[in-house]
Amino acid sequence: MKNTIIAILISIAALPVMAQNNGRQGEGRRLNPEEFKNRMEHFITQKADLTTEEAKAFIPIYSEFKDKQREIQRKIMKLKQIPDDNTTADFEKTVMEIASLDKEAASLETVYYKRLCKAVPARKVYRVIIAVDNFHRQMLKDFNNRGPRGRGHKANPANKE
Repeated sequence: MKNTIIAILISIAALPVMAQNNGRQGEGRRLNPEEFKNRMEHFITQKADLTTEEAKAFIPIYSEFKDKQREIQRKIMKLKQIPDDNTTADFEKTVMEIASLDKEAASLETVYYKRLCKAVPARKVYRVIIAVDNFHRQMLKDFNNRGPRGRGHKANPANKE
């Protein structure tokens, strides 16, 4: 459960980074959120081996789940923007609000995984979870390989091209 939450947080936090083009569609072009969503849906449908009918049942529920997760993350990010000169009581209140939102996110995950397991077999829900992790890793890898300003610069200077 902890790994799933971490993966979800990474995927949400990395969304703006991953939404950038991986160099295949023209220099400097960014992947818009709809294109990113479509690529991810295609990737998870393929990797989880969802049939057309399963995808039609699964994707709307999954999209609703992701939208609610993003809303919780927006609230958390807003809470993390309080000024540093606040009182100890303000910080304590903020920390507790963030903890509450984290619990809400975990509860949301449980609710939606149950719904998803009713829409498609649990084995395929598991495959989707793995596919989403792999998709995000691949997007980050593609982005990192592009380096600064999309010039194909490797992040590690030891990697010679």
